[in-house]
Amino acid sequence: VCSPATIGSASNDYYEATRAHADHLADISPKGRRVLQTVIVKLEDLVAPSRAHEIASIVSNSKAAGVYLVLVSDAKLRSELRDVEELKGSMRLVSLLEGAGVPVLVACTSSDLVLWKAAGATGCATGKYANLRRFTTTRFNEAEEGGRIVAYWFEEALLAFLRTSDIQRVLPHRLAVAEPSNPFAEQILAQLRTDPEKAWVALGWRQYMQWFALAEARLASGEATARDLIRAAEKNWQMLEERDVFMEERANDGGWLRPWLRAVVEFKKS
Repeated sequence: VCSPATIGSASNDYYEATRAHADHLADISPKGRRVLQTVIVKLEDLVAPSRAHEIASIVSNSKAAGVYLVLVSDAKLRSELRDVEELKGSMRLVSLLEGAGVPVLVACTSSDLVLWKAAGATGCATGKYANLRRFTTTRFNEAEEGGRIVAYWFEEALLAFLRTSDIQRVLPHRLAVAEPSNPFAEQILAQLRTDPEKAWVALGWRQYMQWFALAEARLASGEATARDLIRAAEKNWQMLEERDVFMEERANDGGWLRPWLRAVVEFKKS
C-alpha cells in the first residue's frame, strides 16, 4: 500500500510531511502489510545536483519499506522525456535511495524503464493506457482534448511505439529484436496478415506489458544493459532514415535516444 501524497511545493517541509504520512501509515497498518512512501518529485527540481541528495536524505529516514517514486513532467503523454539534466537528476535520486537501502519502485514509466534500471531501481511500474505511462497534470484533461484509443505495437529494436501502418513500414527491414519471443506480438502479426482491418488494441496492450516485464527482468539480471539497448535502437533509427522510412507520427523519430544515451553515460561517470 502506498502512502497518500499531494503535489506540493517541493520544499523540504513538503517532503518532511509526506514522510510523516508514510510513517503514520506504517504504524497503523496490519502486520505483514508492506507500506511504500509515495514521493512526488518534479523533474525540473532535480536539475541542481544537490537537490537529489536533500530529498533522499529526508525521505530515506522513514519507517516505510520503500519508496513509490512519482516523477512529474510537463511532457506530452505520448512524447518521451528528453532533458538530459532532468533525467540525470532523477537517476541520481533513485541511486541515492537504493544506496541508502531504500528500495525504489518508479511509477508511471514506459520504455524509460531502461533509465531507472540503469540507476539501480528495484522495480518499475507501467499500465496499458498511455496516460498511465507518464505522470503529468495534463493527463487528467486528456478526455477534453479528444483523446482516443489507438493500437500501438512496442518495438524494442527502436524503443518506440508503432502504429499499424508503421509496422508495415518497418517489417521489411528485419530489425533485430533482442527480446525473447513475445506471444502477443506473434498474435498481432498473424492477425495483420489474415484480417488487417480487425482491431488489435487489447493485444497491443498485452504485447507492450509482456515486453515490459521481460525487459525489466533482463535489465535486472544483467542479460541486457540500458546502454546497449539504447545504442542498438539509435543505430536502427539511423538505418531507417537512410532508407527513407518515416513513421506516421512526426515526433516518432527516435530523437529521445541520444539524450537517453547521454544521461546513462554521464550518470555512470558521475
